Amino acid sequence: MKKYMKCSVVVLFLVFILDIILFKQAFDAFSCLVLLLSAAYFMYVFGIQQLDSPVFRGLGFLLVPLSILTNLIFLLLVVLIVANYPPEKPFKSRFDLQQPSVKEIKAQQELLSLLKEADSACFTLPKDMDWQKNKFDFSYPGFDQLLEDGCQSERQTLIDFIANRVTAIPYTEMGGELVIPMDYHIPNYAVLFKLFQIESTYIAGMLADGQNKMAGQRYLKLWQGVSQRLSSKEGLVNTMVTIRLISYLTELYSEKEFDLAPKTASTLVDLMADIPNLLDNSVADSFTREYALSKGYILQLSGAGASDSETTLLGYFGDQGGFLTNFEARFSKWPFIDPVVQLKFVEDLQWDFIEIQRLPFTEGKKRLEVLNQGIQDMAQNPYSLVNPVGRILSAIATPVFDNYIETKEKTKSEVISLTNLLQEVHLDMGE
Repeated sequence: MKKYMKCSVVVLFLVFILDIILFKQAFDAFSCLVLLLSAAYFMYVFGIQQLDSPVFRGLGFLLVPLSILTNLIFLLLVVLIVANYPPEKPFKSRFDLQQPSVKEIKAQQELLSLLKEADSACFTLPKDMDWQKNKFDFSYPGFDQLLEDGCQSERQTLIDFIANRVTAIPYTEMGGELVIPMDYHIPNYAVLFKLFQIESTYIAGMLADGQNKMAGQRYLKLWQGVSQRLSSKEGLVNTMVTIRLISYLTELYSEKEFDLAPKTASTLVDLMADIPNLLDNSVADSFTREYALSKGYILQLSGAGASDSETTLLGYFGDQGGFLTNFEARFSKWPFIDPVVQLKFVEDLQWDFIEIQRLPFTEGKKRLEVLNQGIQDMAQNPYSLVNPVGRILSAIATPVFDNYIETKEKTKSEVISLTNLLQEVHLDMGE
């Protein structure tokens, strides 16, 4: 037993050394705990063990189980070091991230302000008005209050903005790389939902009053807003929000089938003809930005960005720099996570999806099944000695890609059908 405890003293001291070298932690509470245990083991083995006292015998009963735990920790570290050595070398990314123009970045800041400062009274449907049940019901009690000059003016300002401006979230430099930080500001997209619901209902009311020309012009303006939203570079949330906005517009025409002035119809058909391609590009850009977002998080975990207390779950919930946060931060370092291996996995995944979503639907669906099968296999067996924590995080956080492609293709089909209908009804028949 004495020889075993002597070995345990050496092992615990090696754990202390490895903790400092591998995880580059400051001399924190966990380091102190390990060092104090080393001292306690040393004193017990080389001095206190000789004293015949119930207290010291009790200390022995406590230290022996602890020594088993520390020896297992040391063994785990050695196994992980061997399994993950050498750390993966940096690779050249296939993503060519380019900083957006100053104009687009400035427009993004303006959009954030417009959506944040929007008067909720002007962007809220009347009380108890259920959009699914009362869609385009301009006669619903209280809807007329939304048409007062003040609210009309505020909504028009936002419509004019999104119809004429392309916005973009800027990249941030971290560790010499362009990334999107985890704390980037997401616009209040709920305002856009309400804007399109109210405006499409207002258009329905104008049609009922026989104001077809003005209704058509406002309808065109909303489509111009959709086009600019798809051209904007704000990421996946913006793309999915815009797809929902498109559904409001296609449903409005399907229900009302209103006449359009020849010039308005021609402009609208030309604009809508570009929407399918814009959808493809928007989804591709969205997943490029998802890659940049994941890259930012991985670099933060590896120590290139924020401090450890800012990159752990406990740090996020308020334990800034506390014992538990500092302990958890160790699991975000090599050999628990190899940032290059993790980044390579994320890049391959996002790159493959971008290529797949541009393929014809049938061919893309076959390749997507292969991609999803790999993701499913990882989710069912997330444990590995190589990049162990990174693999578990990937198994938890990797998205299901089917929904994005199906939603995009469904929307493209609706837009193409409506474009053909507008072409036939308003242009071909007029020739």
